[in-house]
Amino acid sequence: MTWRPAATDVGGEWENDAVPMREYLRAIGAGPDPGPPSAALLTRLHRLHLEAFAFEGIDPFLGIVPSLAPAAIGAKIADEGRCGYCFEQNTLFAAVLENLGFRVHRLGGRMRLGSARARGKHMALAVEADGERWLADVGFGADGLIEPLLWRDGAEAVQDGWRFRFDRAAADDWVLAAHLPGVGWFDLYSASEHRQHRIDFEITNYFIGNHPRSPFTGHLVAQYRHRGSKVLLRDRMLTEITPDGTREETEVGADELGGLLADRFRVRPGEAKLAALTTRLTGGAAAPGPVVDQGWARPMEARDPAEARQPRGAGKDR
Repeated sequence: MTWRPAATDVGGEWENDAVPMREYLRAIGAGPDPGPPSAALLTRLHRLHLEAFAFEGIDPFLGIVPSLAPAAIGAKIADEGRCGYCFEQNTLFAAVLENLGFRVHRLGGRMRLGSARARGKHMALAVEADGERWLADVGFGADGLIEPLLWRDGAEAVQDGWRFRFDRAAADDWVLAAHLPGVGWFDLYSASEHRQHRIDFEITNYFIGNHPRSPFTGHLVAQYRHRGSKVLLRDRMLTEITPDGTREETEVGADELGGLLADRFRVRPGEAKLAALTTRLTGGAAAPGPVVDQGWARPMEARDPAEARQPRGAGKDR
Protein backbone atom coordinates (compact mmCIF):
# COMPACT_ATOMS: atom_id res chain seq x y z
CA MET A 1 0.00 0.00 0.00
CA THR A 2 1.26 3.50 -0.84
CA TRP A 3 0.93 6.00 1.99
CA ARG A 4 -0.08 9.46 0.84
CA PRO A 5 0.19 12.29 3.39
CA ALA A 6 -3.14 14.13 3.53
CA ALA A 7 -3.64 17.74 2.54
CA THR A 8 -3.49 18.78 6.20
CA ASP A 9 0.30 18.23 6.17
CA VAL A 10 0.84 21.19 3.86
CA GLY A 11 4.45 21.49 2.74
CA GLY A 12 5.50 18.47 4.77
CA GLU A 13 5.44 20.47 8.02
CA TRP A 14 4.93 17.32 10.11
CA GLU A 15 7.22 14.99 8.08
CA ASN A 16 4.41 12.51 7.53
CA ASP A 17 6.39 10.82 4.78
CA ALA A 18 9.02 9.84 7.37
CA VAL A 19 6.58 7.83 9.49
CA PRO A 20 7.52 4.11 9.48
CA MET A 21 3.95 3.09 8.65
CA ARG A 22 4.43 -0.64 8.19
CA GLU A 23 6.44 -0.94 11.39
CA TYR A 24 3.91 1.12 13.33
CA LEU A 25 0.89 -0.83 12.07
CA ARG A 26 2.70 -4.07 12.87
CA ALA A 27 3.56 -2.82 16.37
CA ILE A 28 -0.06 -2.05 17.24
CA GLY A 29 -1.44 -5.15 15.50
CA ALA A 30 -3.53 -3.31 12.92
CA GLY A 31 -2.47 -5.28 9.85
CA PRO A 32 -0.69 -3.93 6.76
CA ASP A 33 -3.80 -2.36 5.20
CA PRO A 34 -6.33 -1.27 7.86
CA GLY A 35 -8.82 0.03 5.29
CA PRO A 36 -10.40 3.37 4.32
CA PRO A 37 -10.95 6.18 6.83
CA SER A 38 -14.02 5.74 9.04
CA ALA A 39 -15.11 6.35 12.62
CA ALA A 40 -14.85 2.62 13.25
CA LEU A 41 -11.25 2.53 12.00
CA LEU A 42 -10.36 5.63 14.03
CA THR A 43 -11.74 3.97 17.16
CA ARG A 44 -9.89 0.74 16.44
CA LEU A 45 -6.55 2.47 15.86
CA HIS A 46 -6.99 4.67 18.94
CA ARG A 47 -7.57 1.66 21.18
CA LEU A 48 -4.81 -0.42 19.58
CA HIS A 49 -2.30 2.41 20.04
CA LEU A 50 -3.10 2.70 23.74
CA GLU A 51 -2.85 -1.05 24.20
CA ALA A 52 0.55 -1.09 22.48
CA PHE A 53 2.23 1.90 24.11
CA ALA A 54 2.44 3.21 27.64
CA PHE A 55 2.62 6.91 28.43
CA GLU A 56 6.11 7.57 29.81
CA GLY A 57 8.64 10.32 30.39
CA ILE A 58 11.88 8.36 30.61
CA ASP A 59 13.85 10.71 28.35
CA PRO A 60 13.13 13.98 30.23
CA PHE A 61 13.88 12.24 33.54
CA LEU A 62 17.32 11.36 32.15
CA GLY A 63 17.93 14.87 30.82
CA ILE A 64 17.05 14.08 27.19
CA VAL A 65 14.62 16.38 25.37
CA PRO A 66 12.35 14.13 23.26
CA SER A 67 12.32 14.64 19.50
CA LEU A 68 9.01 15.20 17.73
CA ALA A 69 10.39 13.95 14.42
CA PRO A 70 8.28 10.94 13.35
CA ALA A 71 11.38 8.99 12.36
CA ALA A 72 12.87 9.46 15.83
CA ILE A 73 9.65 8.38 17.52
CA GLY A 74 9.49 5.36 15.23
CA ALA A 75 13.05 4.40 16.17
CA LYS A 76 12.14 4.63 19.85
CA ILE A 77 9.26 2.22 19.24
CA ALA A 78 11.47 -0.22 17.35
CA ASP A 79 14.38 -0.10 19.79
CA GLU A 80 12.67 0.20 23.17
CA GLY A 81 8.96 -0.47 22.67
CA ARG A 82 8.02 3.00 23.87
CA CYS A 83 6.41 6.08 22.39
CA GLY A 84 6.97 8.83 24.96
CA TYR A 85 4.55 11.39 26.33
CA CYS A 86 1.74 13.50 24.87
CA PHE A 87 3.60 15.52 22.26
CA GLU A 88 5.36 12.46 20.87
CA GLN A 89 2.37 10.13 20.92
CA ASN A 90 -0.17 12.52 19.43
CA THR A 91 2.34 13.83 16.88
CA LEU A 92 2.92 10.29 15.62
CA PHE A 93 -0.74 9.27 15.80
CA ALA A 94 -1.83 12.35 13.84
CA ALA A 95 0.72 11.62 11.12
CA VAL A 96 -0.39 7.99 10.91
CA LEU A 97 -4.03 9.03 10.59
CA GLU A 98 -3.24 11.53 7.85
CA ASN A 99 -1.23 8.93 5.96
CA LEU A 100 -4.31 6.69 6.10
CA GLY A 101 -6.47 9.45 4.63
CA PHE A 102 -8.02 11.06 7.72
CA ARG A 103 -8.23 14.83 8.06
CA VAL A 104 -6.60 15.83 11.35
CA HIS A 105 -6.35 19.12 13.25
CA ARG A 106 -3.61 19.38 15.88
CA LEU A 107 -4.87 21.45 18.78
CA GLY A 108 -3.31 23.07 21.80
CA GLY A 109 -4.67 22.22 25.21
CA ARG A 110 -4.17 23.25 28.81
CA MET A 111 -4.13 20.90 31.76
CA ARG A 112 -6.81 21.58 34.37
CA LEU A 113 -6.71 18.56 36.67
CA GLY A 114 -9.73 19.58 38.68
CA SER A 115 -9.13 23.31 38.64
CA ALA A 116 -10.18 26.16 36.37
CA ARG A 117 -6.65 27.53 36.69
CA ALA A 118 -4.61 26.70 33.60
CA ARG A 119 -1.63 24.48 34.26
CA GLY A 120 0.71 22.85 31.75
CA LYS A 121 0.26 22.64 28.00
CA HIS A 122 -1.12 19.62 26.20
CA MET A 123 -1.68 18.40 22.64
CA ALA A 124 -4.99 16.94 21.46
CA LEU A 125 -6.42 16.02 18.06
CA ALA A 126 -9.66 16.76 16.24
CA VAL A 127 -10.25 14.11 13.57
CA GLU A 128 -12.91 14.11 10.86
CA ALA A 129 -14.59 10.78 10.14
CA ASP A 130 -18.02 9.77 8.82
CA GLY A 131 -19.11 13.39 8.57
CA GLU A 132 -18.41 14.07 12.26
CA ARG A 133 -15.56 15.60 14.22
CA TRP A 134 -14.01 13.52 17.00
CA LEU A 135 -11.73 14.30 19.92
CA ALA A 136 -8.82 11.86 19.73
CA ASP A 137 -6.02 11.77 22.28
CA VAL A 138 -3.60 8.89 22.79
CA GLY A 139 -1.21 11.02 24.82
CA PHE A 140 -2.92 11.87 28.11
CA GLY A 141 -1.79 8.80 29.99
CA ALA A 142 -3.89 6.39 32.00
CA ASP A 143 -6.47 9.04 32.91
CA GLY A 144 -7.36 9.86 29.30
CA LEU A 145 -9.75 8.61 26.66
CA ILE A 146 -9.64 5.01 25.52
CA GLU A 147 -11.61 5.71 22.36
CA PRO A 148 -12.36 8.95 20.47
CA LEU A 149 -15.27 11.05 21.75
CA LEU A 150 -17.70 12.96 19.54
CA TRP A 151 -16.78 16.64 19.32
CA ARG A 152 -20.18 17.74 20.55
CA ASP A 153 -21.31 19.81 23.53
CA GLY A 154 -22.35 17.44 26.29
CA ALA A 155 -21.02 14.32 24.56
CA GLU A 156 -20.63 11.56 27.12
CA ALA A 157 -19.34 8.00 26.97
CA VAL A 158 -18.44 5.10 29.24
CA GLN A 159 -15.28 3.37 28.03
CA ASP A 160 -14.24 0.14 29.76
CA GLY A 161 -15.98 1.34 32.92
CA TRP A 162 -14.50 4.85 32.86
CA ARG A 163 -16.89 7.75 32.25
CA PHE A 164 -16.00 10.85 30.22
CA ARG A 165 -17.78 14.04 29.19
CA PHE A 166 -16.93 16.81 26.71
CA ASP A 167 -18.37 20.30 27.18
CA ARG A 168 -18.07 23.64 25.44
CA ALA A 169 -16.60 26.13 27.91
CA ALA A 170 -16.43 29.15 25.61
CA ALA A 171 -16.79 30.01 21.93
CA ASP A 172 -13.73 27.99 20.90
CA ASP A 173 -12.73 26.31 24.17
CA TRP A 174 -13.79 22.81 25.21
CA VAL A 175 -13.24 20.79 28.39
CA LEU A 176 -12.79 17.04 28.77
CA ALA A 177 -13.80 15.72 32.19
CA ALA A 178 -13.77 12.31 33.88
CA HIS A 179 -16.22 11.11 36.51
CA LEU A 180 -14.52 9.87 39.69
CA PRO A 181 -16.23 7.71 42.34
CA GLY A 182 -16.95 9.80 45.42
CA VAL A 183 -15.71 12.95 43.72
CA GLY A 184 -17.88 13.67 40.70
CA TRP A 185 -16.85 15.36 37.48
CA PHE A 186 -13.17 16.24 37.33
CA ASP A 187 -11.82 18.49 34.57
CA LEU A 188 -8.84 16.90 32.82
CA TYR A 189 -7.91 19.54 30.26
CA SER A 190 -9.26 22.18 27.93
CA ALA A 191 -8.72 22.21 24.17
CA SER A 192 -8.96 25.14 21.79
CA GLU A 193 -10.34 24.83 18.27
CA HIS A 194 -7.46 26.88 16.88
CA ARG A 195 -5.12 24.68 14.87
CA GLN A 196 -1.50 24.73 16.03
CA HIS A 197 1.68 24.46 13.99
CA ARG A 198 4.68 22.27 14.62
CA ILE A 199 6.78 25.13 15.99
CA ASP A 200 4.13 25.73 18.68
CA PHE A 201 4.55 22.21 19.98
CA GLU A 202 8.32 22.18 19.52
CA ILE A 203 8.64 25.14 21.90
CA THR A 204 6.32 23.62 24.48
CA ASN A 205 7.98 20.21 24.16
CA TYR A 206 11.37 21.78 24.81
CA PHE A 207 10.10 23.38 28.01
CA ILE A 208 8.33 20.26 29.28
CA GLY A 209 11.27 18.03 28.37
CA ASN A 210 14.00 20.27 29.73
CA HIS A 211 12.94 22.85 32.30
CA PRO A 212 13.59 22.14 36.01
CA ARG A 213 10.00 23.14 36.80
CA SER A 214 8.66 20.37 34.60
CA PRO A 215 7.31 17.33 36.49
CA PHE A 216 8.93 15.05 33.93
CA THR A 217 12.48 16.21 34.60
CA GLY A 218 12.06 15.65 38.32
CA HIS A 219 10.07 12.42 38.43
CA LEU A 220 10.03 9.13 36.58
CA VAL A 221 6.51 8.83 35.17
CA ALA A 222 4.96 5.85 33.39
CA GLN A 223 1.26 5.09 32.96
CA TYR A 224 -0.65 2.31 31.25
CA ARG A 225 -4.33 1.46 31.13
CA HIS A 226 -5.15 -2.22 31.28
CA ARG A 227 -8.67 -3.34 30.43
CA GLY A 228 -9.68 -3.44 34.08
CA SER A 229 -7.40 -0.91 35.75
CA LYS A 230 -5.01 2.00 35.47
CA VAL A 231 -1.38 1.39 36.38
CA LEU A 232 0.76 4.40 37.27
CA LEU A 233 4.42 4.60 38.21
CA ARG A 234 5.78 7.74 39.84
CA ASP A 235 9.41 7.31 40.79
CA ARG A 236 9.32 4.04 42.78
CA MET A 237 5.65 4.10 43.77
CA LEU A 238 3.36 1.88 41.71
CA THR A 239 -0.37 2.61 41.93
CA GLU A 240 -3.16 0.50 40.46
CA ILE A 241 -6.70 1.93 40.30
CA THR A 242 -9.95 0.26 39.20
CA PRO A 243 -13.07 2.03 37.84
CA ASP A 244 -14.83 1.77 41.22
CA GLY A 245 -12.04 3.78 42.85
CA THR A 246 -10.22 0.89 44.53
CA ARG A 247 -6.50 1.62 44.66
CA GLU A 248 -3.43 -0.36 45.64
CA GLU A 249 0.04 1.10 46.12
CA THR A 250 3.35 -0.77 46.10
CA GLU A 251 6.88 0.53 46.49
CA VAL A 252 9.16 -0.82 43.78
CA GLY A 253 12.66 -1.99 44.59
CA ALA A 254 15.49 -0.66 42.45
CA ASP A 255 16.28 -4.17 41.24
CA GLU A 256 12.66 -4.65 40.16
CA LEU A 257 12.44 -1.63 37.86
CA GLY A 258 13.46 -3.32 34.61
CA GLY A 259 11.05 -6.21 35.03
CA LEU A 260 8.26 -3.88 36.09
CA LEU A 261 8.65 -1.60 33.06
CA ALA A 262 8.64 -4.60 30.73
CA ASP A 263 5.81 -6.53 32.37
CA ARG A 264 3.40 -3.75 33.35
CA PHE A 265 4.25 -1.01 30.82
CA ARG A 266 5.65 -2.94 27.83
CA VAL A 267 8.75 -0.72 27.88
CA ARG A 268 12.30 -1.98 27.33
CA PRO A 269 14.66 0.95 27.87
CA GLY A 270 17.88 -1.04 27.38
CA GLU A 271 20.68 -1.73 29.84
CA ALA A 272 22.31 1.71 29.73
CA LYS A 273 19.09 3.65 30.26
CA LEU A 274 17.85 1.22 32.87
CA ALA A 275 21.10 1.65 34.80
CA ALA A 276 20.77 5.43 34.53
CA LEU A 277 17.17 5.28 35.76
CA THR A 278 18.14 3.13 38.72
CA THR A 279 21.01 5.43 39.62
CA ARG A 280 18.79 8.49 39.44
CA LEU A 281 16.01 6.92 41.51
CA THR A 282 18.36 5.72 44.23
CA GLY A 283 19.94 9.15 44.64
CA GLY A 284 23.12 8.45 42.74
CA ALA A 285 22.57 11.31 40.29
CA ALA A 286 21.27 14.80 40.86
CA ALA A 287 18.12 16.11 39.23
CA PRO A 288 18.66 18.44 36.25
CA GLY A 289 17.54 21.35 38.45
CA PRO A 290 15.15 22.35 41.25
CA VAL A 291 11.94 20.34 41.02
CA VAL A 292 8.61 22.03 41.64
CA ASP A 293 5.90 19.38 41.94
CA GLN A 294 2.80 20.89 40.35
CA GLY A 295 0.86 17.66 40.66
CA TRP A 296 0.70 16.93 36.93
CA ALA A 297 2.19 13.46 37.28
CA ARG A 298 0.07 12.24 40.20
CA PRO A 299 -3.01 10.02 39.75
CA MET A 300 -6.06 12.27 39.57
CA GLU A 301 -7.74 10.11 42.23
CA ALA A 302 -4.92 11.08 44.63
CA ARG A 303 -5.72 14.78 44.50
CA ASP A 304 -7.81 16.68 47.01
CA PRO A 305 -11.49 15.92 46.24
CA ALA A 306 -12.23 19.58 46.96
CA GLU A 307 -10.43 20.39 43.72
CA ALA A 308 -13.03 18.54 41.65
CA ARG A 309 -15.42 20.82 39.88
CA GLN A 310 -18.38 20.48 37.57
CA PRO A 311 -17.46 21.00 33.92
CA ARG A 312 -19.29 23.42 31.69
CA GLY A 313 -22.95 22.53 31.41
CA ALA A 314 -23.09 21.36 35.04
CA GLY A 315 -26.79 22.05 35.17
CA LYS A 316 -27.53 19.56 32.41
CA ASP A 317 -29.06 16.19 33.19
CA ARG A 318 -26.25 13.71 33.86
